[in-house]
Amino acid sequence: MVTPVIRANLVKQGYKIIGSHSGVKICRWTKSQLRGRGGCYKHSFYGIESHRCMEATPSLACANKCAFCWRHHTNPVAKSWVWEMDDPIEIVNSAIDQHTNMIKQMKGVPGVTSERLTEGMTPRHCALSLCW
Repeated sequence: MVTPVIRANLVKQGYKIIGSHSGVKICRWTKSQLRGRGGCYKHSFYGIESHRCMEATPSLACANKCAFCWRHHTNPVAKSWVWEMDDPIEIVNSAIDQHTNMIKQMKGVPGVTSERLTEGMTPRHCALSLCW
């Protein structure tokens, strides 16, 4: 589903591609709260710790282009799902692994404490974009 050109663009934008149709990316609010700054609206309204939230999608194909979406908006689209589906367990496990690796890269960034970094290694929530 993800062509080499789209894959290269997504990787350049900070995405980690999972299998043939999924992806994970660190949200700007995750980075912000790791640095001791503010969290997203979920933190304000529900107490969800943004540095412990993983942003992922099981489907990079979405044509909605919502105004506040974190995606890249260069998605492959179709009226129905025409691609081979990856194993859901593999998608989840890979998303967590990739997210953890991206959190590790925040070590040494000004403002990131070892406590928040350690907490961020174990996501408690997932902002999961489901549309396709």
